[in-house]
Amino acid sequence: MRDLEIRGAGNLLGAQQHGHLAAVGYDMYMKLLNEAVNKIKGIEEKQKINYRIDVSKHVEREYVSDDSIIIYIHKEINSIETKEDKENTINILTDRFGKLSSTILDYVEERYLEALLRKMDIKKIKDAETYVEFTIPREYSSKLKGDEVLMAAYSISDAFNFGYKNYEFEITLNKRTKDKSWLYIMNKFLEKIII
Repeated sequence: MRDLEIRGAGNLLGAQQHGHLAAVGYDMYMKLLNEAVNKIKGIEEKQKINYRIDVSKHVEREYVSDDSIIIYIHKEINSIETKEDKENTINILTDRFGKLSSTILDYVEERYLEALLRKMDIKKIKDAETYVEFTIPREYSSKLKGDEVLMAAYSISDAFNFGYKNYEFEITLNKRTKDKSWLYIMNKFLEKIII
């Protein structure tokens, strides 16, 4: 595999081996190759939902100044899918580059929130100035017990409001501060109700 990364893929099965895999990057190349193979096989890939959550995804030059390290940090943060991934990413980045800024920690929490939302098949989140709201789809809502959802939320914060319409839970979290502390509250709540 290292040879592929260095010399490029070229003709994968033939004698000719050439190309510029390094220009695209090995991970991107493998992603594109997998997409092409799945397309040929007729396997439809699930599109990753782009949630519009107002969090800075900027890695400050005061933290690291090397562009390749900044790209590495973005790659690590964007690979977060589980709580363990989140904790490992924080530990790895802290060990390698020092204490994380609140901006980067918020970025990590935002990516983790997106992973939790995807697990529940939530399609959209509204991030307004004073509140955040989303609806848990019927399929997932049917697995939840209302009293447990309420207890989970109110054990964390009394800033939650709930609705139940068309067999779907509607969740609203009122933002009480201008910072991004709501991300941490929402993540704790979703961790408690994910089945």
